[in-house]
Parts: sequence; structure tokens; C-alpha cells
Amino acid sequence: MSRGNKTQHVLANIERDRCVPEEAEDEFFRRLAETGPWESPGDAWKKARDVVWSAGTTFQCTGQPVAGGRMARLMHLKEVWKWDRGLDDMDPKLAATLGTRYGIRADKPDSWPDELDDNARRQLCEELQAEYPTGQPEHITWVADDGEMPEPLAGLRDVLRRCGLQKFEGQTWVLILRYNRVDVPESLHVPRVLDAVDQPRFDVQTDCDAPTGRTKPTEKADAGAAGYSEAVHRSDSIPMQQVELRRIDGDPSGSSTSVG
Repeated sequence: MSRGNKTQHVLANIERDRCVPEEAEDEFFRRLAETGPWESPGDAWKKARDVVWSAGTTFQCTGQPVAGGRMARLMHLKEVWKWDRGLDDMDPKLAATLGTRYGIRADKPDSWPDELDDNARRQLCEELQAEYPTGQPEHITWVADDGEMPEPLAGLRDVLRRCGLQKFEGQTWVLILRYNRVDVPESLHVPRVLDAVDQPRFDVQTDCDAPTGRTKPTEKADAGAAGYSEAVHRSDSIPMQQVELRRIDGDPSGSSTSVG
């Protein structure tokens, strides 16, 4: 398949990944075959996503566990524009409360933090630190190794590009969640293709013994920029060590609010 098309890239990755356990791979293709025939590669991709997402954790976190001595403190990066849809993965009641209190609106999806003063942003971070879940039930959370990040995240735009997070291009703010690996009740795993069935930019880690995954920098990253270690874990409510609402471009000392 050609890698030029995002949908075809995902389908090609499914064919390339030889590190998914045989029983999980066989079951995935058995269920996928039951959804055919497909009208287009795009239709096949959607059916593949449905198969993975409708099966709970059957096809997720099948990569080998990340060794205990690695990735002691984790970083998870969230888009603030998603919050206009019920604050993303939050409890609906909390989402409604925060959306009303802090003026989070769909008509200003990426600029609403500009309308908050420092105190309001700090209060928001405090509330998120107390109750923020890391992912949707029966889905997974992608994390980077906080220990590899430059401090105090100088050049955040470049960090996002090195993380391969093309979705932040053109955006102004990012929510940064940091938490300790020992507080995660589930194991960390090297990402495999079925974890990334909805992510066209994912590149398969063909070494089945790799100690972690590795992000693929975007095309806008500096030439020769390396990716960061990455892993996935099953979602759960985890105590946050730090929550930071950060402007992506600008002076870190004057463009962020954090607690923890």
C-alpha cells in the first residue's frame, strides 16, 4: 500500500507490525473480516478502529511492558480545544461546572485561557489536579518520559513537534499533566499498531524487544531532531503531581499557570 494516504498508512502499519501477540492478531483479523466487504480504504480503516475500540482492552497494551527502571515520571499532553465537548474525558458534572465557571466555550475553542487571569487559571489547574482522569474508559493513554524533557520546557513548540504531535500546529495553549509511574495502577507498555489504530502518523517499532516506543518528529521539527521515549497504559484516574496550562509560544515564566 502507498504510505502517501493517511488511511493507507494505518492499514500498512497493521500489516507491518509483527510484534502483536499471534492470538490477538488472529482475533483482530477474524473480527475485521466479519465487517467486510469495504467500499474503500477509508471504510476499512474505520472498521478497524471500530473493531479495536469495541473490544475493550482485548487489542490494547499488547506490547511488552516497559522495564520498571524507566520512565519514572510521565507526561501527558492535552489539547484545550477538546474541552468544549464536555471537557474531553471528564465526569460530565465536573465538566459542566468548570465550563460554566471558567467560560470554556465552543466559539473560542483555543483562546479561552487568554480570557482568564492568573488566579482563575491557577484555580482551574487545582481543580483539574484533584479530579482529572487520564483517558476514556476502556481506552489508553499515551505518555512521554518527563525526565527527557528540557526544563522548564523551553521551546515547547519544538517539544510538541519532536513528540510527533502535529495536532498542536496552529494552536495556542496546551494542558500538561505530570504524574508518577508508581501511581499508575496499570502497566506501561511499548505501543503497538493496534494501540495506534486511529493515529496515521504512528510508525511501527519493528524491534519487538525495544525497551520503549519512540515518537516520530513531525516534518516541522528541526532537521535531525530525535523523538522521545513513549509508552501507553490503560486509562484510570491517577493523582496528578503537576498540572500546567501553558501557552505554547512565548516566555515560559509569563505564559503558564501550574500547580503541584
